[in-house]
Amino acid sequence: MRDESLRLDFLSAAVVSYLAESATNSVQPSIAGFARSVGVKRPTLYAAYPEVVAAIRAGSDAAAASKTRGPRDVQVQELKKTLSIKNRELREMNERLGVYAEQIRRLALENAQLRAALESATSVLRLPARKSLDSPDGS
Repeated sequence: MRDESLRLDFLSAAVVSYLAESATNSVQPSIAGFARSVGVKRPTLYAAYPEVVAAIRAGSDAAAASKTRGPRDVQVQELKKTLSIKNRELREMNERLGVYAEQIRRLALENAQLRAALESATSVLRLPARKSLDSPDGS
């Protein structure tokens, strides 16, 4: 009976060590992996040490639960949030662009009307476009 107690203590300590090592190495803990690490056949664990099997399963479930919201999921959520913000900014910029395009169209029409009125007025002469002051001939 004492040997059985020592084996159970050894296996319990080994489970804690195995689960910690699995977490450190980002490996999903398994009963088969634990059995290999302590040199015991898997069926022996199921038959003789059901509490050890239960502890490994609990550790495995905890590891799986912690991986569901791992760093990659957090990164994906951050990228989705950033994408949403950028899409909203793009919609706002497109709305402003539409307003600006309408203002340019309206100003172009008004400019054409003013030019026509100016040309139709008496004694107003339309001057040719100005030449650059940087030209070598000075004109």
